[in-house]
Amino acid sequence: MFGLFNRRLTDECPVDEKTRKWIEDSIVWLFDSFGRDNIFEKKVLYPHFDSIPVSFDGTEKSAREAFRILVKQMDIDPNEIELEIYSESIDAIESGGEF
Repeated sequence: MFGLFNRRLTDECPVDEKTRKWIEDSIVWLFDSFGRDNIFEKKVLYPHFDSIPVSFDGTEKSAREAFRILVKQMDIDPNEIELEIYSESIDAIESGGEF
């Protein structure tokens, strides 16, 4: 099934050296920034209604509701972050142009 069970187990790392180093450095940064115990105690949020119970309808109100959940999860003071709402399409934001 999809070759998952046909693989031979090896001691070889499945990612290249540069990627492995980036992953390890990122984990160390997370532990240093947020605390190892804090990270393991947090509930993992998924982009699903069970984790973020907001019916996102494209309004500023629903964006702010999701924002409140996320800053609480991350133990961040919401007054330290500026939430900006864009009305342009994603294509316009990525290209810097207007459609």
